[in-house]
Amino acid sequence: MAERRRRRTKAYKFTEYTHSFHGIAALIGGCISIVMLIVAFNLSLAARGEAPIYVGVIGAFAIIVSALSLIVAVIGLKTENTYTFFSKVAIVVGIISLVLWAFVVTIGLRA
Repeated sequence: MAERRRRRTKAYKFTEYTHSFHGIAALIGGCISIVMLIVAFNLSLAARGEAPIYVGVIGAFAIIVSALSLIVAVIGLKTENTYTFFSKVAIVVGIISLVLWAFVVTIGLRA
């Protein structure tokens, strides 16, 4: 058993790849945008559609965060010697977030 542990500690790593910091940051930004969407929905529902101005500020800030996280995710994809998993997931989350916010803004302009 002790020999197995020693063998594992002497294992070689043949790659220099690491997880992309940009991808992780972008994923966190996209998740924050979706959480802000849920908070804005709940505040608007509680006010029966007559939400105060700060709900609009939450929405505007969330759209900016979502767009920036999408840009950072694309930068994370282009970074060399990194895994692209988090960047790809962040792009999907960012696109979903932007589409949902576009839907909310469209509905708000029609009403």
